[in-house]
Order: sequence, then structure tokens, then C-alpha cells
Amino acid sequence: MKKAGGILGIIGGVFGVFAALVTLFIGGVGGAFQASGAGTIIGLGWGGLAFSFLSIIFGAVSLGARSRTVGVLLTLSALGGAILGGTMVAICMVLALVGGVLATLGTKPEPAGTTLAPSAIPTRRRGKLGKVLGAVAAVVAVAIVALMAIGIESKRGGGGHGSLTPASAPARSPVPAQSTSSPAAAASSPQAFQVGETFATQTFHVTITSASVVHSVGDLLTSKAPAGAEYVAVAWRYTNRSQAPVSAFAVPSVHLLDAQGHRYDADLEASSFYAAQIHASAKALSDVNPGITLTDGDVFEVSSTQFNPATWTIQVRVDGQDVIVRFPALSSTQASAPVKPSVQAVARASIQPAVSSAPMGAASTASEPALPAAPVASASQTTASPTAPASVSAQSQP
Repeated sequence: MKKAGGILGIIGGVFGVFAALVTLFIGGVGGAFQASGAGTIIGLGWGGLAFSFLSIIFGAVSLGARSRTVGVLLTLSALGGAILGGTMVAICMVLALVGGVLATLGTKPEPAGTTLAPSAIPTRRRGKLGKVLGAVAAVVAVAIVALMAIGIESKRGGGGHGSLTPASAPARSPVPAQSTSSPAAAASSPQAFQVGETFATQTFHVTITSASVVHSVGDLLTSKAPAGAEYVAVAWRYTNRSQAPVSAFAVPSVHLLDAQGHRYDADLEASSFYAAQIHASAKALSDVNPGITLTDGDVFEVSSTQFNPATWTIQVRVDGQDVIVRFPALSSTQASAPVKPSVQAVARASIQPAVSSAPMGAASTASEPALPAAPVASASQTTASPTAPASVSAQSQP
């Protein structure tokens, strides 16, 4: 029974390793497309891989062990892989769990109080293999603890807002000071930018180059929004301004926020078609080297009656910060009501940046729209083109 349990533990661990590798691959593909929850899947993959290796190690040790401790450790490793390794790893860990139970029950320790004659005491047989297995088990355990600590620390510090600065600010003449009637509110409000403006973080220069409401995206292969829905197509670019390559899993990601603060993730299929349409240069699973500028695009499926560019915003997740980018302001009548199908054509034109015809891959800031005279930290200081609100107002009148 003990040997059968050890063999089952080894088999379950081997299958668990393959399942964990598949989980890591799926998480990597999701991370390349900035899918929601990709980081969680990657973490589950690493956890499943670690516990699968532990199951293999303890299963091999239990074949010749005389203590039930090894069987208990095999059982705990199987439980850890089933809980922290994802669905596919959990299925494989069932074998290891059964093996751990059999190894625990099949081990018969020596009766208490019995002594062995000197001639019957076995010689020390622990060789290099036992030492190596013990060292590997210790390293894997330390790695699991380190990964869990890193994950907890990243979640704890991920919601903070670091300092953001405009990427390029031409010389400006002094402007009148802002009203200081509510300094506390001004200090607590997050810094916001407009479509077309470039902001800088510790690692990247980021620009939302365009945002448009469309019903379909793609060239040869197209994706159409279902009835009652529209696509919000967002094109953007980012430049690695640091001195070292940046992993593909650390590049900026784009989301939508509605008026209640609910976050919308990009539609993967529509985003892939849109990226091909705009000839995006972003590469999946490839590092971004210093000084390199890449372009990308994301498409969000929204309700035609609920989406309102005046109250919805674009959220850029970069360097552990959430940066808000606002659509150009609409008229007061449009800002108080959701976008209706009758004004969708006008809304498409109104939320396009003034220089959307600029090349998508241009790294020079000369092609970017000029920043307003006042600092871009205050979204209320930026105004849209006066022609856009007028066209919307005229279209909205009965």
C-alpha cells in the first residue's frame, strides 16, 4: 500500500506539472492581450507547478520511508496544489492526494519500546540522493513562500497613485492662479488627461491617440457589435523611457470606467481585429526595449443607451497606477443624458482627437496635439473643439 501511494503521488505530480505549464501558457496569452484576471491565472500556474514538484519529491521519498510524516507531507502537497494550482492541476492532484493517504496508512512505524540488537540496527544508508531531494524540497518551499509574499505585496501596493507629469510641456507664459476655495478637494482629486495628451510615468510615455464609437472593426476579418451595443475603439501608444527592457506583462493596459466607477475590460476578439486594422506594432510576449515606441488598440463593447462620453472615462493601468483620460467635453444637454442611437454618428466625430490623422507609430511629440496653456493636472481646464459640441446640440434637437 505504501509503494502504491508513492507511485500515485509521483504520477499525479508529473501530470500536475504538465497541467501547470498549460495554465501558465493560458495566463501568458491572456496577459499579452491585457485580459482581466491574467495575473491570477499566471499565479495559479506557478503555484500548481511548485506543489506538483513537491508531490513528485514526497512520492519518491515515501517509497522507502518508515515514518508517516512523508505521507502526510505528500497529502498536504496534493491539497495545496488542488487549492492554489487551478482547475487542471486540481484534477491531477486527486491522484497525489489518494497516494498520500495510502502512503500514510501503509507505513507501519516500529512499535514503541522495542529495541534492536546491535547487529539488527541497519547501517546508515542515506546517500546523496536523499540529501538532494531534501534540498530540492526546501528550495521549492522557500520559492512558494517568496511567490506568495510577492503577490501579497504587489496587491497591497498596486492601488497607489504615483506622480504623473506631462511628457512634453512647451514654454508657457504665466497664467492666472487657480481658485483655492477648496484646496483639499483639489489635492485629493486624481490627475486626469485628455485624449491626445501624453503623460509620463517612471517607465513609460503613454498617449491615448484616438477614441471613437463604431459599430464594427477590422479589415479582412471584421467584428460587429450586437444589437443594442456599440464598440468604443481606443488607439494608444507607449514608449519605454527607462534604461532597461520591460517585460510584456508590465506594459500599460487600457480599460473603460462608467459613471459609477465600474471597470470594463477589452473585447479580445474585437481588439485583435482592430489592432490589425490600425497596424498596431505591439508584440505579444516580447520585452519592450529602452527607447522603443509601440502602438496598440483595444475595443470595448458598451450599451448604446448607457455609454456617455461626458461621464465615462478611459483608465490606463501603468506602473501600478491608475491614470484617468477623459473624452473631449460634449455639450451640456448631451452630458446629462446617455448617448442615443440617433446621435451616434455625431458622437463618433466628437470624441475623435483633432490630430487623429497623425501616424500611429510616431514617437516624436511634434505630432501630438498642443497642450492647453494651463497645467493638464486639472481636467476642467481643457476644452474640446467648439465645433463638436455645436454639432451634437444641433443633432439632439427635436
